Amino acid sequence: MIIEESSAIYFEKLGSSANKLLKAFKKQDPADVFVNSAHKAIERHIPEAKDTFGSAAEISKVVR
Repeated sequence: MIIEESSAIYFEKLGSSANKLLKAFKKQDPADVFVNSAHKAIERHIPEAKDTFGSAAEISKVVR
């Protein structure tokens, strides 16, 4: 469920019209978008994990 939700958030952010406008001014790293999407999904389903393995810093370590 978390993987599906984070994927939906990720692709929504990459394909949004607001994001296309931002891309013209600032290049957004897809890995950063993925980390933020995964963090949001984990935070929704396992709120107590947001400060441990579900923190953006910990997810970023795994992705990078």
